[in-house]
Amino acid sequence: MDYPSMPPDCYYLSYLEEIALSMVTMDTCYQGLEGIMKLDELAYEIDASAIPNI
Repeated sequence: MDYPSMPPDCYYLSYLEEIALSMVTMDTCYQGLEGIMKLDELAYEIDASAIPNI
């Protein structure tokens, strides 16, 4: 399925080196930085788009 309104190469999936069972997902598609960082059983939300411009 093709989504012409979605920019290419704006989703990233990775892990943290030397940390077992870690996962990081990042989204830079819509003028911000959002994602999730999971470390073992803990998950952290990343939302830099919520930070106001100074």
